[in-house]
Amino acid sequence: PSITCPKYLCCTDRWGTPVPRPGYEDKVFYVWFDAPIGYISITANYTEEWEQWWCNPDQVELVQ
Repeated sequence: PSITCPKYLCCTDRWGTPVPRPGYEDKVFYVWFDAPIGYISITANYTEEWEQWWCNPDQVELVQ
């Protein structure tokens, strides 16, 4: 499928994490250092079942 990649999500700058998909070799993801912590903490504040979103190895792919 075609994926639109907005400037704020990924870009052609070299600073960031390479997008691990064929056809996107010249793209990178980047995010502020504290943003992932915020994503998890806001989910924990929203629902007591937050771990199903962040600790489910069958539905989560970690890309480093």
